[in-house]
Amino acid sequence: MEPFKNLVAEPVVRGLGAAIAASARARGARFSRGRFEADALHDLEGLELIARGAHVGRALRAQLPSEVPDALAVVIDALDRGQLSGFGWLPISALIESIGDGARADPSTLDDQGFEACLLACRALTQRFTAEWCVRPFLQLREKDTLARLTEWTRDPSEHVRRLCSEGTRTRLPWGRRLDVFIAKPAPVLALIERLKDDESEYVRRSVANSLNDLSKDHPDRVIEVCARWWKDGDAARRKLVKHALRTLVKKGDPRALGILGADVEHAHAHVSVTGSVAPKRVAIGGSARVSISAHNADAKDARVVIDLVVHYVKKRTKTSGKTSAKVFKGKTITIGGGESVSFERTLAFADVSIRKHEPGAHAIEAKVNGKLVPLGSVKLTR
Repeated sequence: MEPFKNLVAEPVVRGLGAAIAASARARGARFSRGRFEADALHDLEGLELIARGAHVGRALRAQLPSEVPDALAVVIDALDRGQLSGFGWLPISALIESIGDGARADPSTLDDQGFEACLLACRALTQRFTAEWCVRPFLQLREKDTLARLTEWTRDPSEHVRRLCSEGTRTRLPWGRRLDVFIAKPAPVLALIERLKDDESEYVRRSVANSLNDLSKDHPDRVIEVCARWWKDGDAARRKLVKHALRTLVKKGDPRALGILGADVEHAHAHVSVTGSVAPKRVAIGGSARVSISAHNADAKDARVVIDLVVHYVKKRTKTSGKTSAKVFKGKTITIGGGESVSFERTLAFADVSIRKHEPGAHAIEAKVNGKLVPLGSVKLTR
């Protein structure tokens, strides 16, 4: 598999250089394409993806006009030319982020005009790539002003801009810096996503769910209150959002979260029995195993149950690590009629991926039934 870091490689640097050079010429601005490409390619190979974006962004900033509005005007013009796509624009995100970080270290480097230019650059970038990372230093630098602009953008015609309002304020955004200020006081984030909960775009609603899920790790009571309220008078689209937002709490077996989704926790624990099997018992790393689950409701009353899978992955042997690390996978949310049984299967892949490298050993597998763990078996992984 091609390494992620190669999403920003020499062809991207050359393409970015050409796009910025064309934009600079059109605007009569200075830009040394040769110097930029030489600096950007120097030592690029040894860096991973995010570090590559930052490295190329620094090289770009060094060749753009010194005044922030002038520099970003060239960048926005280059975005409009559309010569790159996807992670080809990562260095632009890194450049905008670095301007915000520079202003946090020395506020004199960014006046009101420069701040406005940065926000407009975020708006332009998010419609072509994403600005969820680079908007974050401005929330830290000028929280009130940035939140005011994001509030306006929750009604923007572009779904990408509306999504920035929720994704850019996520407290625990993957690959992005944590927003500790909103972990401490989530009200501003909740106010933004309240405006977006019924957005016409599922792309935006999915981001709202992810934001709520982030907050559930620090403010579970607050998120339960919001989700219960949204579920009560919500249509199918909103309920789908709530279900996705509650995934971490559901995986933890939180009875309040399960209750919102219709699970009668005490009734199911008393009357639903779950059995299962795992085959084969021995799998080479790169292979897969099949998990079969059967749930029986011994009561006459219907039972609503959430059944997830828990895999206890063997961790790499070190002096400080434990033996296993549990990972919960979504299974099914089902209603089992009185006296009835329901069966289903799930395939577990044990191929190495970027976020998980498998280790040999016995991997225990359990079902989590409305939060209650039921052993199903184990798979012994071999090399």
